[in-house]
Amino acid sequence: DGTDTIDTLSVSAALKRRQQEREQKMKEIEKAFQNVVDETQEGEQRIFQSVFAENGAIHDEDVIREVENAIVDAEPKTKLGKLGKTLNPWKKGNELEMEMEKEMEAQSTAAPGSFGAFLTATDFQDYKKYNNEMNSRSNIGSGTSATVRDTIIYRLRQHGRRCLIIAILLCTIIGTSTMLLIVSGTSPHMNMTEEMYDNFQVIREELINQGVKKSPLSDPASSQYFALMQLTKEATAGKLFISTILDDVEPVVAINSQGDPSNFNDAYRERRIVAERYVLLTFHHSTSASINKWSTKDNWLSNDKSICDGWHGITCRELLGDSVAVKVVTSINLASNGLIGTIPPDVSHLFQLEVLSLEGNLLEGKVPNSLGTLERLKSLRMSNNLLSGEVPRSVCNLKKSKHLTELISDCGGGDGDIECSCCTECL
Repeated sequence: DGTDTIDTLSVSAALKRRQQEREQKMKEIEKAFQNVVDETQEGEQRIFQSVFAENGAIHDEDVIREVENAIVDAEPKTKLGKLGKTLNPWKKGNELEMEMEKEMEAQSTAAPGSFGAFLTATDFQDYKKYNNEMNSRSNIGSGTSATVRDTIIYRLRQHGRRCLIIAILLCTIIGTSTMLLIVSGTSPHMNMTEEMYDNFQVIREELINQGVKKSPLSDPASSQYFALMQLTKEATAGKLFISTILDDVEPVVAINSQGDPSNFNDAYRERRIVAERYVLLTFHHSTSASINKWSTKDNWLSNDKSICDGWHGITCRELLGDSVAVKVVTSINLASNGLIGTIPPDVSHLFQLEVLSLEGNLLEGKVPNSLGTLERLKSLRMSNNLLSGEVPRSVCNLKKSKHLTELISDCGGGDGDIECSCCTECL
C-alpha cells in the first residue's frame, strides 16, 4: 500500500553511495584475483625452470632417483618421529615428496606428444609404483587412514591455487548477489519519486532539529518511522504544507510573560504543526496492536483534517503570532479506549500538554523518563494498565515544582507492577 511504497525511501542518496562502494569492492576483488593469477603463473614458471637442467634437457631418471633418495632419508626413523609426522603432515619429508610430484607433473606437461606416450618415455608408471612402495614402508603402523589423509593433503596442495581462485570467484558472486538483494529488496526508498524523497529528507532533518531521536527515524519497523512516512505522503500530496521548511526560512518566535510563544512567523507555525502531528501519529502506531483497533478513533490519521479538528480525545488551544496563528495540543484523553502497546517518549514534544489520561487500557513497559520535560503537565493518569518499573524521578520533580497536581498509577498493587513514591493516588 501507500506506506509500503513510501517505506522504500532512506537509501536514494545512500543508494548511490552503496553502488559506489560495491563498484570499489568489485575493483578490489578483481585486483586480488589478478594477483592470484600472476602468482600462479610465476609459480608455474619456477616449476618449469626447475624441471629443466641448465642445458635445457629434461631431468633423467638419475635426477629422479636422487630426489627419491632424499625423500627416504627425510623420513623419520623413530616411532616418535613417525608419530610427529602423522600429527603434522607439513614436515620436510612430505614437502620434498610433493616437490618431486610437482616436478614429474611439470615434465608431463612440458614434454611433446601425448601424456600416455610421455609416461612410457620417462618410466613415470614405474616411478609411481616405486613411490607407492616407499610410502607403504614409511607408513607401516599408521594404517589406511594415514594413507587416505596424506592423499587428501597432497591433492589439496596440488590444486590449492586453483581452489583458491574458484573460492574467490564464488565469494564474489555470492557477495554481489547478496548486496543486490539487500539494495533491491529491503531498501524502503527505492520506489520513491524525487519529490517524495526530498520531502522525506527535509521532514526527517527538521524533526531531528527539534530534538527527535535520530535512530528510530531510520528504523522502518519503528512507530517513529511510520509517522515520518505518513508525514512524507501528506506533504507530497499537498495536504501538509512545508514550503518554509523546504526553502529553509528561519523561524522567528518570542516568549511572552506567560511563557507562551508569541510574535512568531509562518516558518515557526509550519514547524510546530509538523512536530505536533508527528507525535500523535507516533502515539497511534505505538498503541495500536496489529490485531487490535482503538474503541474510538474518529478522524485519527485523516490527512485532510488538522489534529485539532475533531481527532478523538484531543483538545487544543490557539497561539497567536505575527499575523499568523497555530493550534497546539493541551490534552490527550484516551481512557478505556482499547490502547495496546507502549507510551512513546515522543509525547514530550507536545510542549503545551497539560493532561494525559490513559487509564483503563493495556499499555505496558515503563513510563518514559522524557515525560518529566512536560513543564505544563497538570494531570497524569495511567492506572489500570500493565505498566512496570518505577515512575521516573523527572516526573516526580514536576509534582514537587507544583505543576503536576494529579498523578495516578497502579502502585497500590493493581494489574500492573509499578512503583511510585510521589503518586497522589495508588490504585
